[in-house]
Amino acid sequence: MKKIFFALFLFCQTLSAVEVEGLYETEVLADSRSVTDRNKAIRHALQIVLNRVVIARDHNHPLIKTALEAAPLYVREFQFSLGSNSAARNRQNRLLRVRFDEHMLQTLFKNGGVGLWNEIRPETLLWLIVEKNGQRRFYQADNMPEVEFELARAARLTGLPLIFPLLDMEEQRFLTPNDVLSADPKLLLDVSSRYDVVSILTGRLHQSGQCWQGEWALYFNQKIHQWGQDNCQTLEDTALAGLQQVYRGCCHFT
Repeated sequence: MKKIFFALFLFCQTLSAVEVEGLYETEVLADSRSVTDRNKAIRHALQIVLNRVVIARDHNHPLIKTALEAAPLYVREFQFSLGSNSAARNRQNRLLRVRFDEHMLQTLFKNGGVGLWNEIRPETLLWLIVEKNGQRRFYQADNMPEVEFELARAARLTGLPLIFPLLDMEEQRFLTPNDVLSADPKLLLDVSSRYDVVSILTGRLHQSGQCWQGEWALYFNQKIHQWGQDNCQTLEDTALAGLQQVYRGCCHFT
């Protein structure tokens, strides 16, 4: 237990920590506006929220299942969006914004011994390589709007504050895409020291036709945690699957 508290302390005390807002609210699509489908969507929304705030080791805690089964009880407010035009109206009419009662959920889980991450979280430096047609390139938002959109969405869903390297002439002179993906991280960590972060994430997004695959490595607390997805996925699912593991990786070290 002391190790878990140490991890939380480290997250709260790092100089690069920021406050993440909106951890207990999200948007989901409902199948319809009926009470049954609305409650189903609310349960999905609560699952997203719990993935953001519950420490990895406690995701299978019986209290999590209990909370999900009673998800509507923890709703502070909800609202369906209104479609702005006929083409988008069907989807927009089913877009449900849900805000949960933060105090109720925190009280429930703390009393039940479920560990929670708070809203003060370290910025994670992401070195991302995008590979297509055999060419590896540094991710740059201006040149890769599709990747930028999905990364921003995944970061929002996971409550993960990301920062990106400057990729100025000095960095690109010392560091290549292959260096980022190297099994020896010394050069990467040396270059990353200018950002004063405790959490460094490297990733490779590989596109082959309509398929995307991801490989990731998290450097945290002088240790490394690696994971990946080798099956065919959408870019949306690949980005989300990658970022979802970051807090689990940090907990893996405790």
